[in-house]
Amino acid sequence: MGAFPEDHEIRASKLIRIWVAEGFLKSKGDKILEEIAEENLKVLVDRNLLMVRERKSNGKAKSYSIHDLLRDLCVKKAGEDKFLHVKNQQVHNVPKGLFCFPRRVSVHPSYRIRDVYGSLEFMSLVRSFLCIGLASRAILSPVFFALRLLRVLELWDIEFHQFPTEILELVNLRYLAFSCNSVLPSAVSRLWNLQTLIVRSSIDFNILPSEIWEMQHLRHFKFSNSEIFVEPEYRQTYVQDKLQTLSTTNVGGLIESNILGCIPNIKNLGITSHGPPDVIDLSHLHKLETLKFSDFRLIGHNFLCKVIFPPSIIKLKLSWCRITWGFMKTVGSLPNLEVLKIQNCTFKDQEMQPTDQEWEPTEGEFCSLQFLLLEKLELVHWRLTRRTSQDSGT
Repeated sequence: MGAFPEDHEIRASKLIRIWVAEGFLKSKGDKILEEIAEENLKVLVDRNLLMVRERKSNGKAKSYSIHDLLRDLCVKKAGEDKFLHVKNQQVHNVPKGLFCFPRRVSVHPSYRIRDVYGSLEFMSLVRSFLCIGLASRAILSPVFFALRLLRVLELWDIEFHQFPTEILELVNLRYLAFSCNSVLPSAVSRLWNLQTLIVRSSIDFNILPSEIWEMQHLRHFKFSNSEIFVEPEYRQTYVQDKLQTLSTTNVGGLIESNILGCIPNIKNLGITSHGPPDVIDLSHLHKLETLKFSDFRLIGHNFLCKVIFPPSIIKLKLSWCRITWGFMKTVGSLPNLEVLKIQNCTFKDQEMQPTDQEWEPTEGEFCSLQFLLLEKLELVHWRLTRRTSQDSGT
């Protein structure tokens, strides 16, 4: 926990994925490693070692913070054990010998990335390199060449104009998060140990290489505004049975490449649209819990009515979509839906013409709903009868 700066908001998802990549967790029964990590975090909260800073709409912790004194103790003890070395202004003048060959290095905003270069000779055993809150465009090539044993590389706040090809030499990487304004090269499949790949990009649309499908250890893959076309030879050879998170990808590529048939254990799926799809059949994804649709709004195409949901859906988010009342009835029939978020959407009839600005759920719909967010809609009235309210538990 000392890897994060003072008063930093620690995202639960990031912390969990780093723990999994580091190999800190052991399997327990039928539970996946991410579930075990959540249990461990809850224990830390119950013991007042961590504080929940923000909760999700389903009540689970979204982010944490740690008391300053406890964090300082973590940093001190981790440094003594060569478990973690934190580079900031407070430790800038500490004798180098104390931090020879640490296993993990975290660079904070008060420290310049180029100042790390002077310590590279002591970093040959580093397994994790994190730049937290460090908005920099400094050249990182010397760092990449020195840290050949890296498992975790967190560079989310550093923007690259071109994909840093030096990263491709870090074949032991299990976690990689960074920002890049260029296409992802097919050679990224050389990072065959990757479990988490998160890329933030300002490019409007990205075509991702089929070779990604060769990465059989992927558990979480997030890439903004992307599309994957997986060639038949990859689909026939590889099934991504470890993949839990996939977002945000264009629905056309999902269907044409039959990707939906190759991700049997997906839990979180984000889909966008840049063209009229066929039927979106998700019914076979029995472990799918969180589903997000964005930008399903092209005039003349009744996209969302072509969705076939699995009953396992717990959370559904719709943003920038054209919605029909028929689709809302389908959503209302989902037996396990607890969280529904509708933002920046318009409501249309079956011919996609503007319809009544009033929503009145019928009896029996949304029987498990616990959280509803309606934001920036054209709705004027939402009518909820007492009976409907009782049925939904609200």
